[in-house]
Amino acid sequence: MMQIVKPISVIFAIVLVAFIVYKTLIEVNTPFSTKSWSSNYDPAGPPQCRRQMLKDLTKNHNLVGLKPKDVIALLGAPDGVDSVAYNYQITIKYEGVDPVGGEDLCIYFNKDTITTAFKVVDWGKNKNWVY
Repeated sequence: MMQIVKPISVIFAIVLVAFIVYKTLIEVNTPFSTKSWSSNYDPAGPPQCRRQMLKDLTKNHNLVGLKPKDVIALLGAPDGVDSVAYNYQITIKYEGVDPVGGEDLCIYFNKDTITTAFKVVDWGKNKNWVY
């Protein structure tokens, strides 16, 4: 009986350590980098580093008061554009092949095309995603 318990304890310890390391890496705040933010190797979604860089970007880089060309110089081409905002995908949650939720960084412009505000918008059918 003792020989069975030991391997199970070792496996449990390994899984626990792996989970802690994973959660720590997910919560890491990476310094913002234009090159990393703009690089996209996955056609199904935004660069994974965007989530980790978001806090540094919004806290340490002045996004308000920029012209559209300055936003593009900083963040690259937007993933979506409408008459008053640029949208940059942060995360996308899929069920099968269909996107069902995610987060976008929306940067809003006034009538003089100067950024006036930004916010992270959680979209989709379930607002309680765990990323």
